[in-house]
Amino acid sequence: MISFYDVGKAYRTGTVAVERASFRIGRNEFVFLVGPSGAGKSTVLKLIYMEEFPTAGRVVVGKIASDRVKPRQIPHLRRKLGVVYQDFRLLKDWTAYENVAIALRVTGASRKRLKKRTLASLARVGLVHKSGERAWQLSGGEQQRLAIARAIANEPILVLADEPTGNLDPETSLGIFHLLRDIHLAGTAVLVATHDAEMVKRFAGRVIRIDGGKLSEDI
Repeated sequence: MISFYDVGKAYRTGTVAVERASFRIGRNEFVFLVGPSGAGKSTVLKLIYMEEFPTAGRVVVGKIASDRVKPRQIPHLRRKLGVVYQDFRLLKDWTAYENVAIALRVTGASRKRLKKRTLASLARVGLVHKSGERAWQLSGGEQQRLAIARAIANEPILVLADEPTGNLDPETSLGIFHLLRDIHLAGTAVLVATHDAEMVKRFAGRVIRIDGGKLSEDI
């Protein structure tokens, strides 16, 4: 489903974010991408959803390759991926329902599908009873769960989570990891970028490590 072929990413400043990385992630896998802050985790995720492009090698997501992708294909690619950010990136004055519905509205979903999928996604993360509340009224954990609901609204083939518990307390973080695990068990591949070693130990999964742009895999 996702393949990195000898991928390198260097910025104009001279910083090498990813160095000769090759790996594959198949359907229905749960994978941790671990490493210290600044190691290149976020860059790997950006290469997958093609906000960034390799300076060497190529990334293939499904049937779309980074070296041949056309700009008009990128929005279609991203609709197949659900992305969860550390800072939530919610529309704070919009309700929980509206924050999820927008992910479906931009795809041209029918009114019936929009309502069905929005409510189903909110139910999946335990927030149906908060659907009418504005995002700013929710706790940090609830905001992250809302961000996850938005990410799964379009039934993606893969959820990418970039330090999803970085701003949360340990108990709330545990709940978020349980939720991501449940999403995986229901049939969606999940890639979590994190430096939370305790959570990685607690949730058995494949581990890819990155440090200084170099990747290695736990055996």
